[in-house]
Amino acid sequence: MCGFVGNRQMFHGEGPNAASEAFYNNVKFLQENGAPIDAIGEQGHIGGTPPAIPKVIERLNRFAELGLPIQISEFDINSNDDDLKARYLSDFMTAVFSHPATVGFLQWGFWEAQHWFPAAALWNRDWTLRKHGKAFTDLVSKTWWTNFDGKTAPDGVSKLRGFCGDYEITITYKGKTSKQQYTLDNQGGVLVVKL
Repeated sequence: MCGFVGNRQMFHGEGPNAASEAFYNNVKFLQENGAPIDAIGEQGHIGGTPPAIPKVIERLNRFAELGLPIQISEFDINSNDDDLKARYLSDFMTAVFSHPATVGFLQWGFWEAQHWFPAAALWNRDWTLRKHGKAFTDLVSKTWWTNFDGKTAPDGVSKLRGFCGDYEITITYKGKTSKQQYTLDNQGGVLVVKL
């Protein structure tokens, strides 16, 4: 049995009377009383005046003290200001991606025709990409994407630092080619190929 404690309060204020601190204290209480909690979920619905990115990082740091992985479980940003949505989405996702306690980021809808807040959708009803949709796709399919084309050293070793994820690796040597699938995680790893 595993537990996931989720809320919409992590980024709402700080200090003893803030909603964020009440959420923190609730998780801590559950931990101290033996509840089987494996992760913290923050809905991440952003609207009105978004929390400043330094505050987002401060709140992530605060919740990381609980020793549980954190996932943004329902992100969206409801605003009619397209520039704000694009900038904020990019900055917020970068803050979350950079934080060692976070393990996931889930959008709460992506298409205008099926989104609870149509202004928050990444794609318009006609499937044209909105400005903040482009910010999202640029991050996940360009900025945080690893492409590598290299050669091995004389000892046959090639080293790469890449983003976590699934890789297709093609190796060619003396006219022979091998394709390998590899999943890179935070621990790194070694792929040995014999041709």
